[in-house]
This record gives sequence, C-alpha cells and structure tokens, in this order.
Amino acid sequence: MKKLTAFLLVLTLVLSVSVVPQTIVSAETVTTATYWDKTTSQPTADLDGDGYLDISKPSGLAWVINAGGAADGKYELLNDIWLNDMKVSVTDGVPTVTKASDGSEITDLSTLNTWYKSKTVKGTFKGNGNVVHGLFYNDYSETESKLIRALFPGAGEGLNISGIGIEDSYITANAKYATAAFIGRVTRANGSIDQCYVGESVYLYGDELGGFIGGGTIGENEAGTYVFTLKNSYSLATLKHHDEDPKDANNTYIVNALIGDNWGWKPVLSKTALL
Repeated sequence: MKKLTAFLLVLTLVLSVSVVPQTIVSAETVTTATYWDKTTSQPTADLDGDGYLDISKPSGLAWVINAGGAADGKYELLNDIWLNDMKVSVTDGVPTVTKASDGSEITDLSTLNTWYKSKTVKGTFKGNGNVVHGLFYNDYSETESKLIRALFPGAGEGLNISGIGIEDSYITANAKYATAAFIGRVTRANGSIDQCYVGESVYLYGDELGGFIGGGTIGENEAGTYVFTLKNSYSLATLKHHDEDPKDANNTYIVNALIGDNWGWKPVLSKTALL
C-alpha cells in the first residue's frame, strides 16, 4: 500500500466549504487478494470488540449491500476489497481492462462481475483507510430506466461512510438515472461521507453523474430538512456523459465532480465542484 497525502476539498452540504490536509491510504500493487466470486456471506465476527462487524472478504460486503444493511448496523473493512480482478484505463472512450493479478488483458467484459443496482443501504461503514477495487457496470445497452449504480446504490436513513477509497473501477450507464462511485441516490435521508476518495483510475459514463453522489433530494424541501454531508474527501475520477445520446427536454445531462444533481431543495445549501 502507498500512503497518498493530499489536500482534500471539504464540502459540507448546509453551511460552508473549506480545505484541510488529510492522509488516506491507497493500494497501488496487488500481491495477494481475494476476488469476488458472486457469492454472499453474512459478517458475524467482531474480533476487536469495537461493535463493528468485520468485513474481510468481498462476499461479506456483497451480503451487506444486497441485504440493505441495517439502521443500527455497524460494519468495518479489515483490508482492501476486490470486486473484480481488474485494472482499467480509458483512451478516447474505449476501456482497456487488464487483470490486476497478472496484467493480462480482459477482452470479454461480460466475464466481469456486475455490482448490485438500486439497493437502498443503511448503517455505518468504517473503511479504516482501505480501498474497494473493481466496481464494475457495463450497462450502456441497458434499456430499463431508474436503475441506480454505485458502491452504495441508494442511501437509506443514517447511512454514514468514512475512510474508504475506490480505485480501478468502470461504470457506464445508458438508463437515465443516478450513477456515482459511492452513492447513486440520496432521497430524503440524513447521513455522511467523510475522509473518503475516488481515485483517478475510476471512470464514470452516463447522464446523472457525480464523483461521490449521483443525485437526490438533499437539504430542506417541502417534506422537511435532511442533512447529508460530504467532507474531508476528494475525487479524481473521470466523468463524462454519452455524446451520442440526443439532447432534448427529457434528457438533460447533469455531470458534476462531486454531486451530480440535487433536486427538490430550497436554496439553503452551499454546493461546489471539485477544483
């Protein structure tokens, strides 16, 4: 692992924006890793007795996301998590995917594991500086709309995420709905993302795009006040809409470095793009 020290853009979605120094651990090379085999396994251990269930394998994280977590659930990553054995680079919109384990090229992307869509997740997730690799969706031909794509597709009430990085990931989505690295959609929920990052080896393509949050209702609206904060975090991801899709009144591109689209709110928020 390599420690990556950077100045992180602090975005608090209510009052202020400031910049502070922060250190986050990022994995650069692969020696030994367990790759997700599309199975799930419920985490039950808490080896250090801190009240957080331990996630050490991809199947554990898969179980929690698929089950939607729990409002009082607490989970922590003990190590890096690999959802696919992959590294990715993109040239002129064309991805080149190789195996992280041996560098050989993967020419058939259909062999890669697609992560869950449209799952609403609750709970507190502590990453301990570990990184999730290989988040993958290749859905440009997907015709079903309103599918949410992200590591945590939908944010339930009280979803709090800290100390997690995302690297070596590729998401392309044709359906006109929220897509991001961390959370696809936040809808009338309190929660937070703190001390997290999206690495430069993450590529996001679609319509309603954000590095951290694809879209949602955040802040004060007719239904009440909801505070979802994003702080001490940064994104270096590549984000781009699909040029070949027609632009019309029913297809508006919303692409921002941190949060794609925040709709249904009164002007009480301070929102900015990554500088």
